[in-house]
Amino acid sequence: MFSYRYIFVSDWSGNTSRILRASLSGSDLTPIVDTLVVKPIGLALDHANKHLYWADMDMNTIERIDYDGKNTSHRIIAIGMKVCKTICS
Repeated sequence: MFSYRYIFVSDWSGNTSRILRASLSGSDLTPIVDTLVVKPIGLALDHANKHLYWADMDMNTIERIDYDGKNTSHRIIAIGMKVCKTICS
């Protein structure tokens, strides 16, 4: 059983974009990424290593961060990836 029970959400509806973490009840909403992110989409979890991955559709990157928001020095995994907003050819 996993000891981490979080919900991760991306928010790019306002002037700033961010990725937030909350408990399963929705309480304790905490920003874990709020810099160098434009339009985070496609959140994916790696439970074994406690990593959160996402694609940034404006920066054309795939990035990673730990569940607690640390290890930002290893954020950029890929650069120049094409992120499709519609069907890609």
